[in-house]
Amino acid sequence: MLSEEEMALVVADLHIADGVTSLNYSQYPTDSARQALKQSVLLAHGVSQQQLDTSFMWYGAHLDKYMDVCDRVLEILEERQGNIAAGASAQIALAGDSVDLWPNARHMVGSPRMLSRILTFNVEPDTNWRPGDIYTLQYKVINARNRVASRILADYSDGTTSYRDEPGTSQGMTTAKIQLDSTRTPERVYGYIILDPDRRDYFHLDSISLVRTRRESRPGAFFPSRKFDFGIKPGEKADTAATDSAAASSGTPATAPGKQSDNIAAPARPAAPRTDAPQSVRPEQRAIPSRSSRRI
Repeated sequence: MLSEEEMALVVADLHIADGVTSLNYSQYPTDSARQALKQSVLLAHGVSQQQLDTSFMWYGAHLDKYMDVCDRVLEILEERQGNIAAGASAQIALAGDSVDLWPNARHMVGSPRMLSRILTFNVEPDTNWRPGDIYTLQYKVINARNRVASRILADYSDGTTSYRDEPGTSQGMTTAKIQLDSTRTPERVYGYIILDPDRRDYFHLDSISLVRTRRESRPGAFFPSRKFDFGIKPGEKADTAATDSAAASSGTPATAPGKQSDNIAAPARPAAPRTDAPQSVRPEQRAIPSRSSRRI
């Protein structure tokens, strides 16, 4: 029987092999071809199919040990992803009409035990940015139960932000495009991919890329996007936040930028009419003289 560490290493490599066969179906079109790849993994570890089956049976009867093996498998896969990402973490400044700027690992494994379910990216301007550049986020989802959605955004120096949402898919390729506004100065392009694995879900995210192309390469193309915070610059946001905080502590309502204060004194109540001034009296209110006061 394999030890926990040996079992974890074998299962991790088998998991990667399964992803390879799913991504390269044309090279592994038959069950025999996929089985040959699996056998090569076992051969590399010096493990027979019988040893693997026996180990699975034992760990299946000892679930606490099997869960420890699963945790170790995830650690191994995450370590390998981290090693790949370390070589691509530096800021990229490349010339050319079509450049892949993705700064992270291009393959990852989604599971219920993953530390974070949001994969983020951030690209800042360099000397090769041009007005109207098109940024394309693309990734391939393999064997997920839920959709893998994404959002790509662009911040500008005037405080505006444009963004594009993609609902994604649970199987296949997803593409999200955003084009920089040529009339404004971009500050960064960033976004995220949302991983929402089921509690029994283990899937792959592969072929992740963020490609920058020139608008001249797509003449007449239009990529719709949405905007928010229009016309509010970052400095104004900070000033407004400080004003709101100070107003909240003093109990005074905050005043929005560019608007007059609402703290205007209420008009004085009209003075009561003078009692010594002649006033009109309705006929029914006039005093009726008594009989004793009438003349005879």
